Amino acid sequence: MAESAPAPGPEGEQPARPDGAEAAGEPTRLLRAALQEVSTVIVGQDQMVERTLIALIAKGHCLLEGVPGIAKTLAVSTLAKVTGGSFTRLQFTPDLVPSDIVGTRIYHPSTEQFDVELGPVFTNFVLADEINRAPAKVQSSLLEVMAEKQVSIGGTTYPLPDPFVVIATQNPVESEGVYPLPEAQRDRFLMKVEMTHPRAHEEMEILRRMSATPPEAHQILDPVTLLELQGDAERVHVHQLIADYVVRLVMATREPENYGLPELRRILEIGASPRATLGLVACARSLALIRGRDYVLPDDVRVLARDVMAHRLVLTFDALADGTTTAQVVDRYWPRYRRPGSSGTIRPPAARPPWPHGRPAMAHPAPRPGFDPRLHAALRRLDLRVVRRLEGMLHGEHLGLWLGPGSESAEARVYQPGEDDVRLMDWAVTARTTTPHVRDLVADRELESWSLVDMSASMDFGTGHQEKREVALGALAAVNVLTQRVGDRFGAHFLHRGQIRRWPARSGKAALLALLSTVASAPRGDGRNGAGVSLGEGLADLARTRPRRGLRVIISDFLDTPPGADAQAPAPWEPALRQLSLRHQVLAVEVVDPRELDLPGIGLVTMQDPETGRSREVRLTKKVQQRYREAAQAQRAAVRGGLRRCGVPHLVLRTDRDWIVDMARFVVEQRRTAHRLARHTPVVPR
Repeated sequence: MAESAPAPGPEGEQPARPDGAEAAGEPTRLLRAALQEVSTVIVGQDQMVERTLIALIAKGHCLLEGVPGIAKTLAVSTLAKVTGGSFTRLQFTPDLVPSDIVGTRIYHPSTEQFDVELGPVFTNFVLADEINRAPAKVQSSLLEVMAEKQVSIGGTTYPLPDPFVVIATQNPVESEGVYPLPEAQRDRFLMKVEMTHPRAHEEMEILRRMSATPPEAHQILDPVTLLELQGDAERVHVHQLIADYVVRLVMATREPENYGLPELRRILEIGASPRATLGLVACARSLALIRGRDYVLPDDVRVLARDVMAHRLVLTFDALADGTTTAQVVDRYWPRYRRPGSSGTIRPPAARPPWPHGRPAMAHPAPRPGFDPRLHAALRRLDLRVVRRLEGMLHGEHLGLWLGPGSESAEARVYQPGEDDVRLMDWAVTARTTTPHVRDLVADRELESWSLVDMSASMDFGTGHQEKREVALGALAAVNVLTQRVGDRFGAHFLHRGQIRRWPARSGKAALLALLSTVASAPRGDGRNGAGVSLGEGLADLARTRPRRGLRVIISDFLDTPPGADAQAPAPWEPALRQLSLRHQVLAVEVVDPRELDLPGIGLVTMQDPETGRSREVRLTKKVQQRYREAAQAQRAAVRGGLRRCGVPHLVLRTDRDWIVDMARFVVEQRRTAHRLARHTPVVPR
């Protein structure tokens, strides 16, 4: 292999070379031949194939994201065949466990010793197909593999073969049965490449090739040649100005106000890590080598910035609620930079709209015109209260709603021949007790939660610390935070202005923030829809339109119950709630204001019914106060009785109390009850 210029050094002039000069002619020829061989099978994904080869030469890992049917898996397997070396495909599934990937220790009773069985990652190329279909704990098992290129089993470290690369694929359009990659896992990938559908002429070429015998690729490279190509890429020259250019680009994501981009402070919560700096330089070197140069140009960095940086950024609350993506952020602020050598600084902000090509495409409905920006701050404070306070009070994991296989380990028990799966054998416990034991698994099924939120005019009332609507909003956020795990979905129905409004089920924090923004910005009831949809009709609609089993949360003041009703008589909403509870796990959250339970003796007042808008002057004598108090108590007793007959847990939140503390106490009590029931529930044979 031909030698090339050294790595970035002290400041100095770039050596004069003609653009496109092939100082490393043989490496470039081999790399271009490999790309050409892959293109005989893959049509319309030239950029993706080039980016994947760049990641391979840069000693990094690549994440491919695209809709189904655009040859993600075929492209990776073809590239592995062309570049040579051993190849393993791992199909990620919800029941996968970490030991299926990295390996485990197996106990042999005949020798009374443990033997190490290495996993399928001990190969040159690992294809993690549909990586987002496995739980987060399985995804995290690749952290050490991808970063240190080694596996630790039983206190012993096993190095992986060299070269080693992980190429993962994921489908971004599905929300059922998928688990988004955590930030730490995404940061391990050198590049994230977004794939799109082929164009019309490319689709015609695909049809022509696949109508006959599909073409097959042939091997061009081998592992030894790949190691030599990686060494050639490391010797590609990077000028000091370009190195400074890369550093400033990454630092602008962490300290945007110091680099002339103050508007990014409200968009970016966490900037790119140092891996982005190292990755940009490594990828730019590999791209220069493919294009026949032994030095890096600014364009090499520019064309790779989105693939290397976008997946490492974490957006703020405001950006998530607005539907902004990290790719849009990178595309937005990149033109604000001057090329290296012109001025070495960033252009000052110009007087133009924040998004020159129009508002980014929204994943959720945008806030309506006139949306109060203070609402974003209020929702941000609500998010912090729920996450920091409520989750800080409640520790531990929730058990699944149904028994079934999963990936979360539970208690060990004695093995039952003919009933238990031998693959669930716990060899460590078996060795200690000399009796075969199996490990039970917590059900790892996707949970679909639906909330019915009463937003009628009576919920706009409040004389305590906040209105009932604000408490309902907090309860909606808290329930979703507590019940959602990775891959779970939540949706909502609203009773608003006499109609039922529906929010489709989605997963992720961005969807939750958009849902809360929609609820918080909804207009108040005007009292003109008093004869609209009742709570019972809303419950019946929820049961009819959402038949899939899951969690159902009812948030209301339950004022549909007639005042002074008999506690033994069924409430108007009781039949629909009983029918709903037969199929789903239901939680009822009752929101109460103290003035709905008692009235102060303040003389003549004007009282208005928020549902109908009718008003009446009433003199609050002691007799009136007593009758009002008795009627309110009877009404609340009827609500409690109806919920008890339906077998629904009942949580009361008041506007004059700290509702977070009340919810934490309720959840703790529910966990204790569930734990007591689990201890006395017999094991169901498999």
